[in-house]
Amino acid sequence: MNGLFLLAAGLIVAGFLLALYATRFFTADRPSFLYDLTVDAVLYAIPVLGLLGMAALLVLQQWNLLVLGTYLIIPIVLGPILFLAYSRRKCGNGHVNGLTFRFLLIVYLINFSMSLILLYTFETRTFLYYALIAIIATLIMLEILLFDKRQVSVPVILAQISMLVLNIIWSINLKYYFYVGRTDVLLHSWYVENIVKYGFVSSVFEDYQTFPLWHILNAAAYRITGVDFPVHDIMFINIGIIYVVIAMGVFLVALKVTGNQRTAMLSSLFVAVYPYFILIGSEALARSVVSCLGVILLLLLLDSKVKSRFWLSVLVTAGIIVFHPVAILFILVILATMYLAQKIFVRDPEFSLIPGKYFAVAIPMLALYWLLFGNRIVQALLYSVRNLGASTQVMASVIASPASELFNYLQFVPFLLFIIVGTVAILRSKGLGHNAKIIALTALVLVPLTFPGPALLINKFFMDVEMERFFENGFVFMGLTAAIGFSALFLRSGRAMKAVLTLLFVTMVLLSVSNDFVATDNPLVKRPFFTHYISSGDAAIIEHLTTMTTGYILSDYVPHRYLYGSPERVKTHILEVDSRNLTFLRNSGEDLLVIRSGELEGRPLYVSAVDDGNFIHTPGWRNTVYYTGDSPLWNDLGRYSRVYDSNSIQGYN
Repeated sequence: MNGLFLLAAGLIVAGFLLALYATRFFTADRPSFLYDLTVDAVLYAIPVLGLLGMAALLVLQQWNLLVLGTYLIIPIVLGPILFLAYSRRKCGNGHVNGLTFRFLLIVYLINFSMSLILLYTFETRTFLYYALIAIIATLIMLEILLFDKRQVSVPVILAQISMLVLNIIWSINLKYYFYVGRTDVLLHSWYVENIVKYGFVSSVFEDYQTFPLWHILNAAAYRITGVDFPVHDIMFINIGIIYVVIAMGVFLVALKVTGNQRTAMLSSLFVAVYPYFILIGSEALARSVVSCLGVILLLLLLDSKVKSRFWLSVLVTAGIIVFHPVAILFILVILATMYLAQKIFVRDPEFSLIPGKYFAVAIPMLALYWLLFGNRIVQALLYSVRNLGASTQVMASVIASPASELFNYLQFVPFLLFIIVGTVAILRSKGLGHNAKIIALTALVLVPLTFPGPALLINKFFMDVEMERFFENGFVFMGLTAAIGFSALFLRSGRAMKAVLTLLFVTMVLLSVSNDFVATDNPLVKRPFFTHYISSGDAAIIEHLTTMTTGYILSDYVPHRYLYGSPERVKTHILEVDSRNLTFLRNSGEDLLVIRSGELEGRPLYVSAVDDGNFIHTPGWRNTVYYTGDSPLWNDLGRYSRVYDSNSIQGYN
């Protein structure tokens, strides 16, 4: 009841603010009024509602959610305070001489070289490497903001950002034998291998038979170059180059929207270090490429009044549909949000960021494609909904280890802080046009859909809709808005505050590249999830174990997915556990239990839990759970004979 009372109080506060402006609605200029109303909501109503929400969690004694919620409430409250404190100050100009710019460039090259040496020298990425990446990004930020446009070489800075993108992404997916990410990479690599070997798209592709362009592209690159390294490496090389294109595309979008080179370069930099940009860019999936096409589409739509640009945007949309007919749905939702915002906030009949005729063409195109290939696509969607279990596991980790989960969300604190400041700064700016304001409003709407925490709750509410698809296309809006927010504070600050903001930027980048989402090899703080890598030794052992039995290879999630993306897919099955009696389940006496003891020393194993004690031939992913190394479950291995043993993997029969 207390929680409901606080919620009602929050609604009353919001209603009061709306009523306060109601008398102005019919007399004031409507766009100006709505922008002002949104600004006041961000400055006053949202912080109040956030504090009320935290109070409700306190009253309801939801301690774990209360701990996790602090990463949201801090920027929600602090952002408006900073904006109000600095909004009346004038922007400063770059006042550092060119010699210092060259000095920073030399320091950049030294630190970049040191980062490569560390990658080559040490078996895993070290904390010093993460620190060097943070320093490199900070040097670029200082080059952008401390010098005026006469001193700054735009191509040089864009080249530095490009090198930074490649350094971060390739350090994740090319340093080790096989970066598996969240395991989808394993299947996509197998698809590419099949095209390389047989030269056509076979039934192995399953759902991807209708959209194999990404795999054909990588297979062609592999055959043309004649390289002798694994197929998945060519995928990772290609995706790194594509994500450099995205960073450059963001620069062009921001330049078109703001007309300011400094803001455009800073936007590109913010996107380059945005956590989800790094995560999606490292995985080399078909939908990872859609992010690039989405940026190109947005860039074309900014000039949609030009007939040729409009029809090019239609062509790019067709490309996205063919590349990934599910990902286009989320792009259309984002574009529809922008269209709705322009209809509500903009009354200029000449303004049209997203023309209505675009949807009149794009939606029938998508419908036609689904009509032709709808059966397989719908089956894929239903399979995804039936088998998604990620959000359940993340919610479980929030309950089990809120402190480690919170630490791995901390990189979003400064991002959200700068997004809030940037949104208000853009909406109040007289120098920025409606394009920038629509993008800022879209970024604000995407925050609860993309930031961890709110997205998890929304995800469960909508029955495990894949909310990460918004992550994959929302970073453009987040990066541009956050860049404007950061520069608005930095350029209005004195030396002391500039130092604080620089330290905050360093921390933001450091946490962005060292959290357990993108650095499972050596994170600052681990989360209870599997490592995103398979070593060459473990891969060889897993393949060897398939020759030791005629039954199933029963293993945890990662080896199971590895074998499923191989010629041995018929022999693999996820390890099943009787969750009540804490015993292992087998289909027959020929089945081989495979335990990754090396992984279990530092992280839990992801297996399928069964309530009734009966082996299930086709278990869904909703029943998968993590078992840590101290679980009594592993005592049940004493019932079996150890038929294989290495330092990291054991086989039992």
